[in-house]
Amino acid sequence: MLNIILDTHKAISAAKTKKNMGKTMLVLLVASVLAGLAATLVAKDAAFLLPALGVVAFFFISTLVMAFFVKLALVLLTKKGGYYEALTAMSYGFFAMAVGGFIASLLNLLSGYNVVLTVIVSVLAGLVMFAAVVLGKVIKVRTAMDLFGTDLITVVFSCIIVYIGMFFALYAGIMGTMFAVLGTLDPSAFGTGAGMPGGGFEGVDLSGFEGMGLY
Repeated sequence: MLNIILDTHKAISAAKTKKNMGKTMLVLLVASVLAGLAATLVAKDAAFLLPALGVVAFFFISTLVMAFFVKLALVLLTKKGGYYEALTAMSYGFFAMAVGGFIASLLNLLSGYNVVLTVIVSVLAGLVMFAAVVLGKVIKVRTAMDLFGTDLITVVFSCIIVYIGMFFALYAGIMGTMFAVLGTLDPSAFGTGAGMPGGGFEGVDLSGFEGMGLY
């Protein structure tokens, strides 16, 4: 499995030669677990173990869903490949980022002892995470190119379309939820003088402000 990072071309070639959905799902599961462990280590609290399971489930399910839309875009553009190819590309890229995130979270455990060590560890963790994100994105694109038999521009264009669609879907969902919540509220609760006798400031004794020129 580490060949995904250490020998990327060999790992991609193996995935292309022998389609193994079970292995792809295992890679995705391991990556999701690493992401959950990284979140727990960053929190530095054993009580975060339960929320960490939510992190694992979120990454696992969201990758499965995103792979479907990546597959939809690439199949329509290239007339090649399928869900296996899309999920493998997404999982391999995510695995590289998850490993980097886990290593960065381990480094963060060394912080907090003194200022100098904290600064050094923070810089190192940041560099590791930066390298992991870059490597993960490159591995995802390279895997998609090879498995779908297409060029860089097509893969990048497809990913951009999917991410733009995801952004607008989230935006529409958030706005729809906000309007739905506002629609359930009682407008009279926001009227003038809510909770004040007579409405507005009527009935409120402001005589103490007469000498200050405020009333």
